[in-house]
Amino acid sequence: MYLVNPIGNVKNTLYMLPSSGVVLVAQPDVNRKPVGGPLRALRSLFEVVRHVARQRSDSRVLGRVLVALWLCWQAPRAARAADDEPAPTCLRECFDTALARAVRHEAVLLLEAPSQEFLLAGDVRVHTHEFARADCLGFLAVGAKYVQDLDLTVQSADGTLLARAESPGTTPYAHYCGKAGEQVFVTLRLLDGQGEVVYAALSHAGLQIGALDGLARCPWVGAPRPAALDVGPEPQARSISEELKHVTAELGPLGYRPARMVGYGTLHSAQHETRGLTLDSGRCYALVGAGSRDVVDLDLRLFGPALNEEPLFSDTTRRRDALVKLCPPAPGRFLLDVAVFQGQGAYAVQAYELQEASVDLPPGVEGQARIAYEEMRRRLHERGMQPTLLSSGVVRPGEALVVPVSARAGECYAVAVVGSAERRSAGFELALTDAASDLLAFDAAAQRDPMLFHCPDKSQTLRVSVRARDG
Repeated sequence: MYLVNPIGNVKNTLYMLPSSGVVLVAQPDVNRKPVGGPLRALRSLFEVVRHVARQRSDSRVLGRVLVALWLCWQAPRAARAADDEPAPTCLRECFDTALARAVRHEAVLLLEAPSQEFLLAGDVRVHTHEFARADCLGFLAVGAKYVQDLDLTVQSADGTLLARAESPGTTPYAHYCGKAGEQVFVTLRLLDGQGEVVYAALSHAGLQIGALDGLARCPWVGAPRPAALDVGPEPQARSISEELKHVTAELGPLGYRPARMVGYGTLHSAQHETRGLTLDSGRCYALVGAGSRDVVDLDLRLFGPALNEEPLFSDTTRRRDALVKLCPPAPGRFLLDVAVFQGQGAYAVQAYELQEASVDLPPGVEGQARIAYEEMRRRLHERGMQPTLLSSGVVRPGEALVVPVSARAGECYAVAVVGSAERRSAGFELALTDAASDLLAFDAAAQRDPMLFHCPDKSQTLRVSVRARDG
């Protein structure tokens, strides 16, 4: 074994020449500059060769040692070149570097300058190419960081599919061999994500271009969206009758009883149907619409006798059922608009009447507030509680109404807020604190008036804080 370090900056590398028994070990530090340059290298080589020649009379040793030493001489240059190569700063730089590598190593040629533009999900771009001579062309697109699925297809003038990228991804590539004068249309379609997309057509291309594989490792290239997790078949939706039975079971404890069926029909997506119905004053109603299994989004809008442009009440949430509650101020004929926003199939609308208790209502509980008060009273009654009015008044947005409550140890209390009709859409925030201002309970429900429950372990004065939300 002979230790040679002619230039002092080769990475740890072992070169072995089995037939001669000569092993050269290059050691060191790639950050050090060559010491002595080529002259010292040649001197070291001469010393090694002379020593080997004394030990062994093998005429082939010299050539092998020269080859090994030349490898030692070239290794640090390649290592420094790789280490000093700057990282790419954008998608286009990655793309141009990969294309240059493909042109240099695989003899492909660019048909024209690459195009680059920003695409949103669903955007389509079509590029046209005509074969100047019989040739094989490669069509490549690369999506930037937030592009997740990009589809690339090649078609003829009559729409025949000629080639397609193996699967949608962020670096789709397709290959097609055509005749002179043939015209092809390359369609790029962004299926998922958004961002910059670079496209280029290459001549003399093969089915695969190995030099382009490094594109996927570029930090500026997007990554495909992971495959969806299979959680089994989707559970079957309830039928209309099952849905109405389910709603009846939910509304029953709140005091509602089925009254009559007010609408039934079949609608396609984006279709509407309007029906008239008569409602009495002095009663409160819940109108429940339910769609069949193929209905995805069902909406209800109720227009008053004045037939204003805006509905009096509506439910346009994205569900296959819809619910509208109201207390008509006067008897009259109303118009109910039923719409299927997504999906298609049958629908039914069932009317329920609220059975209100014959009790005196607190001040301010009138109109639509009767519904919230009766539902709150029913929920408390299920827990063995009866409501007692603590306070009433006006709470402006940004202000707080604070009410002290004397609570005894060993007893449980419920605190609820019922808003007037004009504050229904904005809602309230309800908080319960102790004498030290420590928060004991909080509720800010958006779809109903808030309610709190608390069972103190010691007798004390609690503070109820009510805030009106903006809106």
